[in-house]
Amino acid sequence: MTELPSIESVVIKLEVNQQQLLYIRMSISGAVSRAGDGSPEEAAFVFMGRTDQPFLESWLDQLSPDMMEMTGRYTFPNPQGDHCVLSITLEGPDTDTGFEFTYGSLSDGPPEDIIELVEAAMDITDEWYAEQKNSRRQNRKKG
Repeated sequence: MTELPSIESVVIKLEVNQQQLLYIRMSISGAVSRAGDGSPEEAAFVFMGRTDQPFLESWLDQLSPDMMEMTGRYTFPNPQGDHCVLSITLEGPDTDTGFEFTYGSLSDGPPEDIIELVEAAMDITDEWYAEQKNSRRQNRKKG
């Protein structure tokens, strides 16, 4: 079993047909960025800010040391449907690693535990992301 390294930030990206549909960055300093929810309608604008909530720490609770043994790049054979690339980059003082999966939208893709990591990042940042979108709407109405 691999020990979980010191991780200070994570970046999660989903690209479909070379269009970024999801971007989430969380860091130990409280910096957070997010664009999209995986759908083309939500992917246009990146919100950046800071939070005092432990987003990264909450997400790291989902990452098991055993999963670290799976880091690397994977390309699934015979992709069908849209071209998808899902990446999770883990950075820290002694680590710069992650996962990258290239697959077709109608084919085999990332394992369930990787999908759960992406969903966890979305769940953790959803409320913050909704607040940022709402604030932007309010500001656009004023201007």
